[in-house]
Amino acid sequence: MNTQRYRKQHEDILGAIDKIDRKLDVEMLMFNAREVRLLISGLFGKLKFHLSIEDKVIYPTLLRHEDSNIAHTAQRFFDEMGDIVDLLNSYDKRWSNEHKIKERPLEFMDETQAIFKKLVLRTNVENKELYALVDELP
Repeated sequence: MNTQRYRKQHEDILGAIDKIDRKLDVEMLMFNAREVRLLISGLFGKLKFHLSIEDKVIYPTLLRHEDSNIAHTAQRFFDEMGDIVDLLNSYDKRWSNEHKIKERPLEFMDETQAIFKKLVLRTNVENKELYALVDELP
């Protein structure tokens, strides 16, 4: 199993995060909240696609692996991702449109940056631990 396409998806996700992060400014949000919301929707679309592929390809293989260390590591990553997905869904509902963003721009920015921090950390850890594990499989 080759992880190159998953790593490329991570690059795309991180690029989308960076693009949105550069637009997180209270004054700018008064004018570009709609654009930011559309960019977030695009980011979440990329994330959902990426997660669905991982769920169909990577996790089933690793969770059934005969090496219990590999299976346990995969289970830990799988469980942690469920928590992140719940957080993303909650965020998406709370900031579902440009008007909500404009009403509380500072809160939106803080929560967005906290979510981004988690996503960046997660992609880095997946690249270094989970995908490295997959790359070592025969």
